[in-house]
Amino acid sequence: FQKTLLDLAKQDNSDWGEAIQRISKTDSETLKAARVSVWLYNDRRTEILCECLYQSSTGEFERGIRLQAGDYPRYFQALEENRTVAAADALTDPRTSEFADGYLKPLDITSMLDVPIRLHGKVIGVVCHEHTGPTRDWTLEDQEFAASIADLVALSFEASRRRRVEAELRKKIAQLEVLTKKLAGRKRKTKKVRDRP
Repeated sequence: FQKTLLDLAKQDNSDWGEAIQRISKTDSETLKAARVSVWLYNDRRTEILCECLYQSSTGEFERGIRLQAGDYPRYFQALEENRTVAAADALTDPRTSEFADGYLKPLDITSMLDVPIRLHGKVIGVVCHEHTGPTRDWTLEDQEFAASIADLVALSFEASRRRRVEAELRKKIAQLEVLTKKLAGRKRKTKKVRDRP
């Protein structure tokens, strides 16, 4: 676990799309989880959007699934109150059983290990680990590793956001420089016209 975390931490995680794909795949392989996904809240915190879902059986990535927070109140409350939500039997665990009919059963998911992504003390999303087959008891080491993965995702999100802000700032500065040159050119033309006899 430590080597994997160190290897991930050494990567340039400022490109959000690439980073979460790399992290999700490595996470899945390390924890032997059938599915690992990264979800973020929308601005109003009414739903979470799947930014990346890695499926170990196909080696493919998906995104775009949306879940309404109001449909799963116990689950979202558990994310706010816990460092990890480790449900060995996700169908009966009160924190995850709300997903049973519409999500867990159709996908044959038996166990879940979900970790909130926190940034500046606020939950902004979740990293989900889903196990298929016989139920699985998540060890303390599994939970600590998953929590570290969520921390890496938060750092990547912050680095990506900073990168976008810096790019916008560079664009604005370039626009300002062009505008300044235009204004300086107009002032010179105006001065020449005034200076004519």
